[in-house]
Amino acid sequence: MDTTKPPSHPLQQLQHAYHAINERFFSGALPGCEIGFSTRHGSEGHYRPGALPSGELCPALDQIAIGAHLSSSKMIESLAHQACHQYRQHSGPPPRRSYHDQVWAEKMVEIGLQPSSTGMPGGRVTGQKVSHYLLEGGGLSLLIRELHDQGLNINLAGAAGPAGAGLRSANKKAWARTKYTCAGCNKSVLGGDQFNLVCGDCQLPLTAEVSTAGAIEREGAEMSTSGAILHSSARTLVQPAA
Repeated sequence: MDTTKPPSHPLQQLQHAYHAINERFFSGALPGCEIGFSTRHGSEGHYRPGALPSGELCPALDQIAIGAHLSSSKMIESLAHQACHQYRQHSGPPPRRSYHDQVWAEKMVEIGLQPSSTGMPGGRVTGQKVSHYLLEGGGLSLLIRELHDQGLNINLAGAAGPAGAGLRSANKKAWARTKYTCAGCNKSVLGGDQFNLVCGDCQLPLTAEVSTAGAIEREGAEMSTSGAILHSSARTLVQPAA
C-alpha cells in the first residue's frame, strides 16, 4: 500500500482509501469508479454499476457514493462494503440490482466485514437490504488503523450530522432566514430551513445557521450538487462542463 501522506481534500481522501482497499483486498483488480458523497437520508452509501455511460474514448464507469454524515472509520467501512459490490458485479454473472448474495457475503467476511441485516450479530447475511459490522482484528480494521496513522481523516459529521439537523428542526417556518455555509470554502447561501445542500465546488454538505431576524423575499437559493467529482482512476478533480 502507498505509505505517503494522504491528500487533504475529502474527495481525494476517499479515492486514496479506495485505492488502498483495492490493492490490499482485491489485488488491484477493481476497475475504478466515480467516487463522491451522498446526503441521502439514512444511507451509508450505495454502488451503481455503469452509472456513467460509455463513450467513444472510455467504457461505462461505475459510481460509489458514501454517506457524508459518517465518521472517517465508518466511511472506510462503507467504501469497502461498496467495493465488495463492485467486485461481485465484475466477477461472473452479477445478482439482481442491489442484492447481497452469498459470493458478496463471503468476500465481505474475507476482508473483515461481517454482513448483517441488522448491523449486529445474528442478522441475515444475504438479501436486498444488508448492512455490516466491523470484525475487530480483521484485515479492514487493520487497514483503517494504518490509514488513520498516516493522517487520513474524512470525518464530515460536524458539517452534516445531528448538529446540522437540529438547527434545521429548531425553526419550522417555511420562510425562515437560514444561512448555509460550506466548511471548505466558506461560501454561503440563504434559504428556508428545510434544505439539504451540498457545495458544488467542494462537494461538502453545507451547515445551516437558523436566524429568525426576518423573512426573505423568495423561497430560497439552491446550490448545485453536480460540482466537482472524482474519478478513482485519475487522481484528479474533474469539473463537469456547464
